[in-house]
Amino acid sequence: MVFAPATEPRALIVDDEPSVSGLVTFALGKEGFVCDTADNAQDAAELLHRGGYDVVITDLAMPGRNGHSLIVEALDIPD
Repeated sequence: MVFAPATEPRALIVDDEPSVSGLVTFALGKEGFVCDTADNAQDAAELLHRGGYDVVITDLAMPGRNGHSLIVEALDIPD
């Protein structure tokens, strides 16, 4: 029996502080995740609508739009 290779898990990291998103990206990358980053909730929402993320890690307090509203929108996106 031949198995197709498993795809790598994908994560979206959302934080307005580059040092934080860089640290989280580094840590998840060591665990096999392919990470995309966004520095605000609006850019993150656009990425989420394209789909394909297994996990989203977001800052809650960001200028313009908070992480809570981003997650509420993410939960409404159809699979």
